[in-house]
Amino acid sequence: MAASERADSEVEDAGQVFLLMKKDYRISRNVRLAWFLNHLHQAIWAVPESELVKSDNELDVLSILPNGWQPHESVRPRPYLLVPSTQVTFLARQYRFVIELDLSPSTGIVDDSTGEIIFDEVFHALSRCLVGLLKPFRIPGSEITYQPEIFVTIQAYSSIIGLQSHQVLFQGCQLDETKRETFLQQIYTQLCAFENKVAEMLQQQYEPKPQVDLSPLSQESPCATQEPSGRKPGVSMVTADIGLVSMIRQGILALQLLPCNSSAGIIIITDGVTSVPDVAVCETLLNQLRSSTVACSFVQVGGVYSYDCSFGHVPNVELMKFIAMATFGAYLSTCPELDPLSLDLNVYHKAFLLYSFLRTGESLNPEYYCVSQHRLFNEHLVSASSNPALAMRRKKHTEKEVHADLVSIVSVRLREGYSIREVNITKGGSQLEVKLVLLWKHNMRIEYLAVAAWPLDPSKRSTWVEVTMEGSYDILHDVSCTMRKPITSLYRTTVIRRFWNTLQSINQTDQMLVHLQSFDTVPEHFTIPESTKNGVPLFYIPPGSTAPVLSLQHSGSDCSHSQFASYWKPILSMDANFWQRWLHMHRIVLMLEHDTPVPKHLHTPGNNGRYSTIQCRISHSALTSLLRDWSSFVLVEGYSYVKLMPSSEDPVPSSFYVVRIISKAPCMVLRLGFPIGTPAQARNQIVEELQDRILQLRFPHRVQSKEATPKVKRKTFGSSSPSKSPPVAGAPPALSDRPCLVVLHKPLEKLLIRYEKLPSDYRAPFILTLEHPPVSGPLTMVANRTASSTLASLSRYFYHQRWIWCIQSGLAPAVPIAAVAQLLSTLTEVRLSEGFHFASSGDGIINMVLELPVRVSLVPAPPSLLSQPLHRDTLSETPWERAWGDPLPSLGLSGFCHLPSPGAGGSHGVLGGLSAVKV
Repeated sequence: MAASERADSEVEDAGQVFLLMKKDYRISRNVRLAWFLNHLHQAIWAVPESELVKSDNELDVLSILPNGWQPHESVRPRPYLLVPSTQVTFLARQYRFVIELDLSPSTGIVDDSTGEIIFDEVFHALSRCLVGLLKPFRIPGSEITYQPEIFVTIQAYSSIIGLQSHQVLFQGCQLDETKRETFLQQIYTQLCAFENKVAEMLQQQYEPKPQVDLSPLSQESPCATQEPSGRKPGVSMVTADIGLVSMIRQGILALQLLPCNSSAGIIIITDGVTSVPDVAVCETLLNQLRSSTVACSFVQVGGVYSYDCSFGHVPNVELMKFIAMATFGAYLSTCPELDPLSLDLNVYHKAFLLYSFLRTGESLNPEYYCVSQHRLFNEHLVSASSNPALAMRRKKHTEKEVHADLVSIVSVRLREGYSIREVNITKGGSQLEVKLVLLWKHNMRIEYLAVAAWPLDPSKRSTWVEVTMEGSYDILHDVSCTMRKPITSLYRTTVIRRFWNTLQSINQTDQMLVHLQSFDTVPEHFTIPESTKNGVPLFYIPPGSTAPVLSLQHSGSDCSHSQFASYWKPILSMDANFWQRWLHMHRIVLMLEHDTPVPKHLHTPGNNGRYSTIQCRISHSALTSLLRDWSSFVLVEGYSYVKLMPSSEDPVPSSFYVVRIISKAPCMVLRLGFPIGTPAQARNQIVEELQDRILQLRFPHRVQSKEATPKVKRKTFGSSSPSKSPPVAGAPPALSDRPCLVVLHKPLEKLLIRYEKLPSDYRAPFILTLEHPPVSGPLTMVANRTASSTLASLSRYFYHQRWIWCIQSGLAPAVPIAAVAQLLSTLTEVRLSEGFHFASSGDGIINMVLELPVRVSLVPAPPSLLSQPLHRDTLSETPWERAWGDPLPSLGLSGFCHLPSPGAGGSHGVLGGLSAVKV
């Protein structure tokens, strides 16, 4: 692609540009925005199809359409001028979708408009979406026929608690046109089985209960009245608002098991009878989707609203449209049939495959969220055109100068979920204005205006910003006049408080961006003190605290040391969950190998009644030593490290990146954060080099017993540096072939099933209990998710198999505990020999994990996780206990699998994998 300044007035303005993103790694929103602003008011060319295959560019121009272009018009290859009004559309080479099928009981009614059960319409909508996505299409304005790789996971959601049916129908399947009919037939078969399970559960509510004798004699006996109700229990269901939250959370979880270098999306096929608990939960969900760059789309099935709608099931169209628009998704009210011979972009391509950060038109019009059917109620209550009081008004919140470049500021806003409303060059071509908008609610918005001198100069870090609130009169009145007249409504107070928190976070985010960009402006920020350069950590975190404290070696230093510490302390205090606002994030998931030999009391308690745990001291010490030697200096030993990046022409560092250790051994995660603007190729090269060095770590030969395991202790302050290696007498010890760490592809820290306590019912193959919401409301339940709810969520998603082996039966003598421990130790050794690794241990519960490379039809698929907890306990209720009155010792072995579906669902591959580990 060639780019040059506008040479003459004959260069035509570009109306729309299609760009193809690189496949090797994910192209961030910052790179896409930078391409647009760097090529603004420059001539661009479309790349010929023959050069696309060998292109190494992060973004390639596929096609350029002039203003007023009509379909089927040919476009002559020529340069076009990229102007602020040009619509820039991005296409990916890989996509990953999680399709959620909402099969709650509201889909069991008849659609008045079609006379069909909505449950059946869900499958029809799914099949049309898949057929539409599978169709190759011609890039508008070119002869390039394009068909990306699409990976899908299909889940069936039901609000019935205790439904004995697996909700994951297909996991990680790559769509293939040649196997489309077989794939759809298998989905239909599984949906029919799912429907039968739902019908069996719901039938319990309508079956006639046996007659109960209500005479005074029988009323005195509680057992006589409780027994019939116990045999016919009611069906417990999740409410519609919690159901939508569960579907989105499960979708975010499922996306992490698909190829990461792809564009992500969640497609919810639903009848729209749903809601969210409150504004706090809605904002939390939106932030999760935005930070993960996940587009949440909705496909509505069932008819539109009518006065005689079945059972009062009214679709919440406003909510679906709002969530879709706020996350760069799409809302489809219908699923049309497609022309099988057409190669044009169809409605499903436009909705799910195209991305653009420029949003104009109907998505920013309040009338878009007020569907015409609602005007049947009372038009002036919902339509601003009929009631001027509902018209959107504007109120300026603040204006200021931010000492950062415009590209970084706009990139931060895009990472927070803002979309670009318009781009203008004003004041005779000397000023660039970028206007962004955040959809906070369907009737509340925040506008952010960034103004900088044009042409852009990265060295001039000065941008003028204005923040404006948009909403109806009553909303702006509540936000502005709360102090004068307090609001008694708890809901309105909560909405206003959350809105104000969002406004305040804008200023805090800008301040952190300015702080990060001031790195190379003050020499004291990158001039490392001598003691820190020698390995002394800059900070330490006291036990029981989370606030970093300056090390004693630096507390009495000069002013330059103080400035150095004051710059890095806010970076150390940054919450890693919000790194993505300012930093390009990369992850390395590690599994630390255990020390040998395995502790004696791992499966049975010792004399003090406590269990031993798996120790990874050697591998942890090797990892921290590597990071200490590899980094430029240590922020906190064993927690955070910094590496300075020198520029190619100047020895003075131009940037840096931060490494932080997350989670606890043996499952650990390294998070690497690079400032906005760091080239993607350089970032990926650094991550690969660090990963290779980690894989080269080996255990020493000399460690053969537990006593020989070195103890890692933190040095006291005022003594020698904990980062300095102790003097070594003689040659270093020889290394063995056993690696210290294993690098995983999947985010194990989020997928690992940890038992905080032994299961109450060993015979239940799935964990189906949901925690009841507390009195304070659903917000506390969703915001404060406990370990048990996470365990239940993972157990419902993964294929889960549990074996219980009774080691005593009948009148046989009791088996000694030592023999039970020997059996479990043997099982553990077998798993270790098969390649499993210890993932967690505690209270006699051992969790082991193995990541398997899966190959389906000679095509490598994403690696899969196999997790197995081992534990020993006593069964509280068994048939033998009721017969003999004595609980029986048993061995428990659970297996959790994630495997891509080999064309016919995930159960076949999972069963084969788990049956191989039975002893």
